[in-house]
Amino acid sequence: AKGVTLHSVKVMAYDEASGRTAGDWWYFAQGVNWVLANAERPAIITVSLGSERGQTETDSFVETIIRRVINAAIPVITGAGNNGGDACTWSPAYNPEVIAVGAVGVPELSDHRAKYSNFGPCVNIFAPGSNISSAWYRSDTDSAMISGTSMATPHLTGVVAMMLAEEPRLSPADIRRRLASSASVGLVQEAGPGSPNLLLYEEAR
Repeated sequence: AKGVTLHSVKVMAYDEASGRTAGDWWYFAQGVNWVLANAERPAIITVSLGSERGQTETDSFVETIIRRVINAAIPVITGAGNNGGDACTWSPAYNPEVIAVGAVGVPELSDHRAKYSNFGPCVNIFAPGSNISSAWYRSDTDSAMISGTSMATPHLTGVVAMMLAEEPRLSPADIRRRLASSASVGLVQEAGPGSPNLLLYEEAR
């Protein structure tokens, strides 16, 4: 999807000393507000962050944010999480209105679910996510080879961008159905209990 315009909306901070990122869902909400106010349509929100599900007030807050985006006809695509466990315990991946992406690629270039990738019925689809060359944070030209469902998510986002370029009025629900119907079925090895055995597929263009 080389014709898209990417906007980086910062909702987390990186701590050099600990090597960890930290944030708050309130900042995520502010980022979503900015997108809703400024997005050129069609638009997509891709979210490579998350937290454990189970805090009622937080879960309700995140669900409200997601609902606002879906009501604005903008799909939300998120990593399924990198705990090697049930994606239904991870927010926002558990939300049935988002598209939660699991990762394949370990061993390298295989269709085997990566051990780190979450799985289960809250995963919508799998995509390549291991040993991916990506832009990195140290400079405007920096790159790194990294792995995670956060690397699988952009692959799927690119496919969705091409769908919307051809059919701008597709709803988030339409997009979920299109992805499932066009996916390769039964190729993901050890997809995990409850996971849909669907691997992202898009013809070369």
